Amino acid sequence: MAAKSEAAATSNVVEMAPSHASAPASPLRTESTMTVAPIIFPSKGENDIRKRRKREPIKLPPWVRAKLSANDLRRLKKKKRISATRLRQRSQQLIQSLQDQLEHYQSL
Repeated sequence: MAAKSEAAATSNVVEMAPSHASAPASPLRTESTMTVAPIIFPSKGENDIRKRRKREPIKLPPWVRAKLSANDLRRLKKKKRISATRLRQRSQQLIQSLQDQLEHYQSL
């Protein structure tokens, strides 16, 4: 009886072995995974694009701050932010307009 159960156990193993052999190979064991291209990291310029844009707070003159309440000032600090490049452009435009006015008054 022990021989029959032993034979049955080995026959089960033998029966299972061909079914595993006929099963499709795992995608992890294929040769294509061996020939995967190396990972290409982005260039320095591409990394800069992904960075968060810096924002600068708009600075209010002291006489405006004196007229506003504390709540209004807090609200303005949250909402009134401008990108650094736009702030730089505005200041350059302001300087240019002042230079133009100065040239105009000097020519008179």
